[in-house]
Parts: sequence; structure tokens; C-alpha cells
Amino acid sequence: MSFDLINIANQDESWALLPSDPEYGVKDVKVQEVYSLDFDYLKAESPVYGFIFASECREEELSNDFDEYDPAAEFIIYTTQIITNICGTLALLAVLFNVDIYRGELLESFLNFTKDFSPINRGMALGNSPTIRNIHHAYARSKHESDCYTMDLDTDDLADSNQELTEVENYHYVSYIYKIGYIWELDGLKGRPIKLTACEEENWIDALKPILERRMNASNDEEIAFSLMAITHDPLSSKKEELRIYNDCLQQINQVKGLEKEKIQISMNKFFNTYPNNDITGSRIMHELWLATTWHQDYVIMKKTTELNSIKESLNREINLAEQDSQEATADILRQKFDYFVFLEQLFRVAHEKNVLEQCEEYTKVTHIPKRRGRKPNLDKQKGPDGRKHTPKENKSSAKQGVTEKITKGRRGRKPRSATVLA
Repeated sequence: MSFDLINIANQDESWALLPSDPEYGVKDVKVQEVYSLDFDYLKAESPVYGFIFASECREEELSNDFDEYDPAAEFIIYTTQIITNICGTLALLAVLFNVDIYRGELLESFLNFTKDFSPINRGMALGNSPTIRNIHHAYARSKHESDCYTMDLDTDDLADSNQELTEVENYHYVSYIYKIGYIWELDGLKGRPIKLTACEEENWIDALKPILERRMNASNDEEIAFSLMAITHDPLSSKKEELRIYNDCLQQINQVKGLEKEKIQISMNKFFNTYPNNDITGSRIMHELWLATTWHQDYVIMKKTTELNSIKESLNREINLAEQDSQEATADILRQKFDYFVFLEQLFRVAHEKNVLEQCEEYTKVTHIPKRRGRKPNLDKQKGPDGRKHTPKENKSSAKQGVTEKITKGRRGRKPRSATVLA
């Protein structure tokens, strides 16, 4: 697959400002929001490939050793952020580029094309990729929304117009990965990967906790202005394969049951040569079941068949739940991509032409029920033990809630999203 580039100088090819989770054809990987720094449940979905931390964009001071050469950084695939509004996509790709997964044809072609590029040139190539840009923009829902979010504003024109400038929340995305014995911070604005701390791969997410806590507590804002996402292994396909092995095992057992010992042994050897994986849950039970079948031990066959069916039922429940989550994520993706603006624009145009809006307004006036009037309680002042009124002072400790409570609530009160599968 050849990798095509475009001219980013064209204003029409600017990137929309989007908190997107694009799909790139990656297999067995999913992105899910994290609501607690208790990462024990993530360990069950190991490996955890990386984390993406999203927070309000703030200026940060560079470290004293920023200019020092780090030979270990040569092993990190790092991309400098050149294009505006690409930091969410860049953070996701930063993780996918540095882990051992099936990345798909698109990302593998990009890595091969930029293999010897500097971080800046790789950032330029990423910004010039029409395919990746189109995947990113698929979440803009409409040209109208994309235009609203694009930050290419002419301040001179704004100064001469009657437009009102409003504060815009800009979020920045930073990735954290483990590679070659260290935890790395990959921030496209810092010019190079930052080595944070040495640790073992088995406990790297535990070593990352204090780093994330410091970053979360660095904000003095009362509002929750960050979110955390984990890029993990998606076990759905491996669970389906495991279920297929169990079904094949039981089917072959039923076919050879009652045959001569030598024929059963041939079938048993053929089965385990086809499925040599001993890491699945029912591996031991299948071996015992085949041996019992070889020796015509009917009671043991019945017992082991029951045990294997029990594992199948549990696995079926897990697969059904995972497929339900995947379907919900797919529906959420379709809703994000659908252009509602065209429909709503036409709806209100026709409603205006048919005088429906005026009729609704008159109906609202007639059926309006006035609110019950009453005294508002004075919450500004409270009586203290001395009987005098005091203005309550904010408890500084309460202004900074626990990290777990903060992250559980999610960013800006957004409804938690289901996991997004990158397939």
C-alpha cells in the first residue's frame, strides 16, 4: 500500500478539533475510559499497552535536562505535533506505534514510509496523510461542526466585527507507555519522548499511578478537567477461538467414543497437534477427557464433559457481554459520525414554512403554568455556634477531592462511554 500525501497549506484541509477515537484496522485492541486508579481490573485484560491522559491545555516548564541526549529514546517511535487539533489522534497513534500488535495495513504502511524520518518530518507526514485525516474527520459529524471547531481565526476581522469572543476549552492529550525498561511520556508538543522512571513490565501500571496522581492534583480547579483512557488487549476474538476449541473437542470425543484404543489415540494426537495451546482454561480437562475416552471410562467421561460444558457456559456469558459492549460502541461511533445538522436544518425550515413553530409558541403561552413563588433560602450565610451569621469558608481540602472520586465522575460530567474497539 502506497502512502499518499497532501498539501496542508490548503485551508480546506485543516484538521477539526475533536476528542475522537478513530478506527484504523487494528486487531484485538480496544480503548476504554478509566474511572479509578485501582488498576486491578485492567490487569485481567492484560496486556495494557498504554494510557492517554486528557486535560486542559496549560503551559509547562521544560525540565533542566531537556536538551540532553538520551540514547534510549532512539527506540521510541515519536511524532512531533505539527498540525493543530491532531493531539487526540496523535496520542492514540503514539501508543499503537510502540507496542507489539497487529496494526493493519494503513499504520504499517505509514511506519514503513516514515521509518528513517525525524519526529518533525514524521509529524509533517502524519498531517499530510489524507486517509488518516479523513478517519479523524469522520467524527466531526458535519462540515458545519468541523467549521465551528476549526481554530483558524483572523483576529483582525474579529476586531472589526460585532462577534463576541467566548472562552474555548482546549484539551491536550498525552500518552504513557512502557518500553525497554522505562515508563515514557509521549507529548507531541515537547519535541522528544520523556523518560520518567525505570520499572519492570509486570508492574509498570502500578509504577505509573503516582505519576498520574501528581498530574491530576496539579490542577487547582474545582471542576474536573481531565479524563484517562487505557489502551488494552481486546480478548473477544481469543475467547471465541477458545470456545471453538471446546466445541471441536466435544464433537470429536462423541465421534470416536466406543472405537478401538489405537484409533482414539490417533484422533487425540491429531487434535492436540491442531490445538497445541495449553494456556486456555480447559486445557487440563480436555487432556483428561481424551484419556478417559481412550480407556472407555464412562464415569470419568461424563464428569469431565460436565466440567467442560460449565467452562463453555461461563465463556459464552463473557462473549455475550463483550459483544454487547462492542455493539454499543459501534452504535456510539455511528451516532458520532452521522450528520444530524442537515436533518435538523431541513426540519426547522419546513416547520417555519408550515407555521408550526408559531403554533407551538402560542400553545406554550396558553398552557404555561407559572412557577410557585416563595422565599429563597439564604445559603450565603449560616449561623455559627455563637448565634451570629457567618459566611462559610471553602474547605481547601474539599476543593481537591480524592483522585479516585475525581476520575470516577469523568470529565465535565460526560456520560461514560463504552469501550471503543479499534477494528
